[in-house]
Amino acid sequence: MTDTRPNRRHILKKAGALGALAALFSPSAALAQTTTGNPQSPQGAWLTTITLSTTGPFRGLMTFAPGGGVVDTEQIDLENGSTPGIGSWSSSGQNDFALNLFRLLVDTKGNLRYTVEISLTFQLSTDSNAFNGSGTFQGFDPTGAVAFSGTVKIQGTRIQ
Repeated sequence: MTDTRPNRRHILKKAGALGALAALFSPSAALAQTTTGNPQSPQGAWLTTITLSTTGPFRGLMTFAPGGGVVDTEQIDLENGSTPGIGSWSSSGQNDFALNLFRLLVDTKGNLRYTVEISLTFQLSTDSNAFNGSGTFQGFDPTGAVAFSGTVKIQGTRIQ
């Protein structure tokens, strides 16, 4: 007889997917999409293309919330046992923004393998419907030692 009970990995995958969907369809994301207070703002939902110095390009989804919160999920998340990225964004100029995200990478039993930090700067287009940016990523093992690092490029198109 096959054991059909969900294991920790299945639960984490479902929780991550549900969290990303909740972020994308949350009232704050909907409000952010229609906010007229700052026309030069990344608030809202985005379809992204990411290229790492080690792999890519691949697609992602990102939501910028009012107040500086951000949630990011990418097609490789399920492949490598990663949680969605959670972080913050801030304005650093009229069309310039900074972003800092964290992800947890776990093994098939849910044990922490790495904590990944991604730091980006990006610029909105003049119509605020696209952005381009670049930055770095670092993976830290459970002891806090740097296990890997590289560069990242990102492009985003606003989801209307």
